[in-house]
Amino acid sequence: MAHSALIGVLVGGAISFTVQRLESQRATRVSRTHRLHETWQSAESLIHRVKAAHVLRDNMDSPDPVGFMSLMSDESSLAADDQFALTRI
Repeated sequence: MAHSALIGVLVGGAISFTVQRLESQRATRVSRTHRLHETWQSAESLIHRVKAAHVLRDNMDSPDPVGFMSLMSDESSLAADDQFALTRI
């Protein structure tokens, strides 16, 4: 009988540990998602999103649009702050 009780305690402890760990991981994911949302909605991010949208629209409207890597290359004619906006977004 004592053997069964010990197994029950061990199994219960393992289940409790697993549930607590899963809840902790879930809370971490929710917190990380919330921080990402706050960052995305910040005034600084808005400035970069608008700048990146203009750069990408100008690229697509050009007679010879290039890919992202070409926009970010050393040979690109983009200003440093435009490249920074693209990398932020």
